[in-house]
Amino acid sequence: LGNANNTFYSPGVLNQTTQFRVVIQNGTCPEIYSSVSTITVNPTPAIIDIPNQDVCIGDVVTFGQSFSTGFDYEWSSNGGYSSILPQATITFTNLGTEVYTYRITDNNNPTACYAEDTFTIIVNPLPQANVIASTSICEGDIIAIGGAPVSGSAPTWTSSPAGFSSNNWNPN
Repeated sequence: LGNANNTFYSPGVLNQTTQFRVVIQNGTCPEIYSSVSTITVNPTPAIIDIPNQDVCIGDVVTFGQSFSTGFDYEWSSNGGYSSILPQATITFTNLGTEVYTYRITDNNNPTACYAEDTFTIIVNPLPQANVIASTSICEGDIIAIGGAPVSGSAPTWTSSPAGFSSNNWNPN
């Protein structure tokens, strides 16, 4: 386990319960054996990976997973959100970007192992549906009925009675 000047041994990352002991020899003296030390490796809780995503203001989204006995749940965000429920149902009321952290702690073992997931939510504004005010024109006249394009949005125009459709922002 190294040379005589080493006082500590680090076995690296353990993924299973492992037993260790050391044998020491000093010159011509007989070997001395330590007692056995058992390092118990407890599993890390499984956690759902929540992807980064875009939502619209006013959206209500539920994140997380089902409750399991013996586990603690903790939610937090840089915007002040917090919860201790296994699932978080969030109503997005502020525009912008918020980073959320979801932690599950396993209280079924003495080490209280935990897993954590961090994800980013971007809250976007609702698009504006712009149309001109109701007006009168003469038969055969052409009139532009829409408005300026809204970044990230796509229009679909229809009419009543049926017969008109367009995907242009300001059709005529």
